[in-house]
Amino acid sequence: MMSLFDKFTYLNRDEFPKWVSDEALVVAEHFLHTRKIGPDGVLPDDYDEWLESELSITPKSQSIYLGLLKSLEMKKAWLKLASLDSQSFHGQIWFACALWWSIPHELNRDVISAEANKWKVAICESLSGVQKEVSKMPTNLHELSHNFPAELLNELGSWDAEMDDASPTLMPSMSDVLGVMIRAVMATRYDPGFHGQMVNGPTVDRNLFVRSLACAFHQTKISLDSVIVAVAASTAFGMTIAPNKIARTIGDLDWKAQPLVIPSEYEHIVKTGDVKLLINYFS
Repeated sequence: MMSLFDKFTYLNRDEFPKWVSDEALVVAEHFLHTRKIGPDGVLPDDYDEWLESELSITPKSQSIYLGLLKSLEMKKAWLKLASLDSQSFHGQIWFACALWWSIPHELNRDVISAEANKWKVAICESLSGVQKEVSKMPTNLHELSHNFPAELLNELGSWDAEMDDASPTLMPSMSDVLGVMIRAVMATRYDPGFHGQMVNGPTVDRNLFVRSLACAFHQTKISLDSVIVAVAASTAFGMTIAPNKIARTIGDLDWKAQPLVIPSEYEHIVKTGDVKLLINYFS
């Protein structure tokens, strides 16, 4: 009989401890195999390209996550989460998700407020420059007034061949779109996220991991287990972190202001815990 893990392309069940459930490893296989980024650290724009490309996952994220799954130091944490299982909550599936989303992946570009504002100003100045040049369009290129909105709507999947004769005045111009982009950038507020003001320094990644994982406990309404968070952080970053240090690291967090650690589309997976559903969802 074919094993569940015969269908896996990344994980081998024999390489993982028995106290980590099959269900948790289904989730891990998904994250390790499909969360891919390019060699320049940027996700492909096209979602299908993201899922189907041969791009490799980042070694750092891979190493940290595998360590959290395999380490003997994590045994009590995994067993503790398994003990929280109920009809509507599966602890190890939740933990596999929470650990992944708490790892500071290389795509993270959090900066302090001043640097974020500097970026906003630079982007808006560039867009304003393009907008000014667009206003100088040579009349010989008047066809652009039709081509741009047509290409824009086509990109959005809204273009209809029957609209070919529609008046270009009914569609957004290039200058209008640039203006919308400028207003959107300027209206965007700075979100400190899990970093708070701790954006720079040697402990930034560790603190982000601790604060994110602690928030995941809070959002799931599980009593915060500082021992589990401390052990996970110690394992992930190769240092000993005392449980009493967790409270100091998360002391300034406004729980209500934090984004969901585990995206909402994963909630039903955590609640069902059915292996077949997990495979269908992640395949």
